[in-house]
Amino acid sequence: MKTTIFLSIIIIFLFISQSIKAQDKETLDSLLSPRRLLFEKPHTKFQFNLITSKGRIEREYGEAELQSRLGWSYFLMWSQTHHLNPNWGLEYGFSIGTLPLRYYIDLKAQGFEALDYDYLLYSTNTINFIQLPLNIVYRKPVSSNVFLQFRTGISLRYILLEEYITTAISLSTPPLVLTYYESYSEFDNNFRINFNLGAGISWLLPNNDFLDFQIIANLSPRNIVYNDYYFFPDTPDETFGHYLSNGNYVGVSVGYTFTKVRKILRQYRKGIR
Repeated sequence: MKTTIFLSIIIIFLFISQSIKAQDKETLDSLLSPRRLLFEKPHTKFQFNLITSKGRIEREYGEAELQSRLGWSYFLMWSQTHHLNPNWGLEYGFSIGTLPLRYYIDLKAQGFEALDYDYLLYSTNTINFIQLPLNIVYRKPVSSNVFLQFRTGISLRYILLEEYITTAISLSTPPLVLTYYESYSEFDNNFRINFNLGAGISWLLPNNDFLDFQIIANLSPRNIVYNDYYFFPDTPDETFGHYLSNGNYVGVSVGYTFTKVRKILRQYRKGIR
């Protein structure tokens, strides 16, 4: 009789302890829902940006008309976002890339009949830069796995190029040499403030990281490229003007964001946070 009672107590104790353990696990799993943990830790993002930019032409005198063209380029960015709450965050980072400098002229097509050929001048130059962004980020869920994101802020940009570049292109018809193009470029080699804008969506992946798509823009209040150009200097056809660029751009970006949710879950389940 005593043995039966003792065994019954043990069975009841084991049943109760397993029930409590299962209940604790359900409570812990509820508290550790990946959705609840998305903004527990700072996010780290790697981003590829495809951008387009266009300079402007200011002709002072002469007939040769230099034309500015739209150019495409890219930059890479690393960033980290610290969360103020599930909707707001502070983002900082580092980016490196190139800005396009595109201009074009067809001198023969513009009526300079003294030229024997169609002398084309088409710039495919780029300038390298680094940039340090600081943005306020706002995000809003629109479904279980899609978030809208908006960001705005400032960047410090620095041009990675020598300060002055001089170019001259000549036509040689012995015994004469005709310089038909001269250019003097100056670059603003200082950290300059510009302004960032971005809007897009973040797609929550099955591993609880984000795949990000954005439309981006950057606005600079200062010129970073100053170019003086001459066509046919010291001749009756001399033309003088400026090619200017402030480095403004618009573009699209794709990025991958590490939320660290899996790391948090592993730490919790090991009893460490």
